[in-house]
Amino acid sequence: MILIIIAIFLYMFGWMAYFYWKQYGDGKQNISTVLWVTGLIFFFLNLFYKVDINA
Repeated sequence: MILIIIAIFLYMFGWMAYFYWKQYGDGKQNISTVLWVTGLIFFFLNLFYKVDINA
């Protein structure tokens, strides 16, 4: 459960950072990409972990 909260937080923060840097042209999109990709990884790890526990 904690992993999915971390994942959602990272994902949303990554998108906010992406749109902020896209608007202001700071050239730091790679940081937000790393953040939301990390969020996605946490999300899928949490899903697979739940599946393993249930199985």
